[in-house]
Amino acid sequence: MNRLNVFYKNEGIGDLAFALVVLAALFSTFSHVSEISTLWMITIILLGIVYIGIGVYGYAYISNRNNLWEKMVYFILQIVIGNAILFWGGATGFNAMILLPLVGQSAVILEENWRFFINGLVAVSYTLVLRGYSGNWDSVLTNLPLFIAAQIFVLIFVRMAVSEDQAKREIQQLAEHLTEANQQLRQYAAQVEELAIERERNRVAREIHDGIGHHLTALNMQIKAAQAVLPTDSQRCMELLQNAEKITQRALLDVRQSVAAIRENPSDTPSVLNQIPKIIKEAQTAGLITQFKLVGHPRNLPPEMNLTLLRVVQESISNTLKHAQATTYTFLIDFTNEHEILVKAWDDGIGSEDIRGGFGLVGMRERVNLLDGMFQIHSERGKGFEIEIRLPG
Repeated sequence: MNRLNVFYKNEGIGDLAFALVVLAALFSTFSHVSEISTLWMITIILLGIVYIGIGVYGYAYISNRNNLWEKMVYFILQIVIGNAILFWGGATGFNAMILLPLVGQSAVILEENWRFFINGLVAVSYTLVLRGYSGNWDSVLTNLPLFIAAQIFVLIFVRMAVSEDQAKREIQQLAEHLTEANQQLRQYAAQVEELAIERERNRVAREIHDGIGHHLTALNMQIKAAQAVLPTDSQRCMELLQNAEKITQRALLDVRQSVAAIRENPSDTPSVLNQIPKIIKEAQTAGLITQFKLVGHPRNLPPEMNLTLLRVVQESISNTLKHAQATTYTFLIDFTNEHEILVKAWDDGIGSEDIRGGFGLVGMRERVNLLDGMFQIHSERGKGFEIEIRLPG
């Protein structure tokens, strides 16, 4: 309710209007009274001062409170004082407008039912004063309709003004909320953009590490093997170099596939079931005994899952060649469960007590998490290294 009072009391306009209306009513009273005694004038002036004082300071007090009974006391007291001025000053003509400021105030701070009650009380009290002063009903029938018309006009005008003021404030608040919401949206958009950039950066890093990194590891193993047999077995050295050339060609092909994946075309990735034998053969030429186990009936895999399993094979073999010092490596895909795909990769190497892993294992875990899968590592020093993955589907 306080925000409505801003309309009525903005910069003292409401107080000034109240005082001016009361003074105009008093002047009207003085103008139509033929004989004015000192006592009568002092009484009217004192009542007017009290009426204006309560109308200004009393209204300021109750307008900032939500106590209905205090408001009722205020209006009833003002109705009594106003009608006392009317009775002694002659309850006819323009002096009747002394009660109209109360009508305006009631339109501002009272709820609808209580507003009608107070205005009904104003009209009834004015009727009784008019009847008591004139002593007949003719004066009542002459003046009451004009007063009620003025009362209705004030009620409608003030309510329209208050509603307009309230609508402006609501529009202003809505504009402020929209401005704040737009700022938040811009912040969220910036955060989303940063997250998208970070996600794409991580995806590019995984593709480079898991794809090209695997081929470079295999190529390095082939070259080292060729260097080892070069002094004693030139034919075997040539075979290893030819294998290195094939690895280079496959690496170039994998680069093209990685670029396609970066451009969100993972459907171009060849089936992982067709790629595993080639990847395993590359590892065998580096001196590692490998085995691929396929359990259950294979089913078509989504492109994203197909690419993830391909990178898991490449990264797990690369880790085995670089770190495990293993002699055997096994990769298993189990389609037995129709709702889940089980993937395992393990070796018989030196194992590790620190299974946090480097970027390769982190990349594998990220790929699996993006597919809502489960990624686990099992390893102990001297007991090999095992990766277990469960993917929905």
